[in-house]
Amino acid sequence: MLVVNVGSKTRGTKNVPGVYEHAITTRPINDLIGKVIKREQELLATGEQPVVVVCGAGAAGTELSFAFKQRWSKLFQKDIKLSLVSSSNSVLPGVN
Repeated sequence: MLVVNVGSKTRGTKNVPGVYEHAITTRPINDLIGKVIKREQELLATGEQPVVVVCGAGAAGTELSFAFKQRWSKLFQKDIKLSLVSSSNSVLPGVN
């Protein structure tokens, strides 16, 4: 499973075991594509099909969800499973 943490900080997870080993943080943004490519290479080398959880359902998290779904379904030649997690009770809170 891959967890993508969206936002300026990985709030409240610094001491949670596994977060930094299994998650891709989006900050600093300049490092994001390198992190994604590295994880793609690791998954392809092991033959593992990714399951993605995007934490953060604002504009950036929603956009990243669409991007990972499209990119990785094509790369892994299978419709990947993806979940979008929000601390709010809706996706894109405040947007109608």
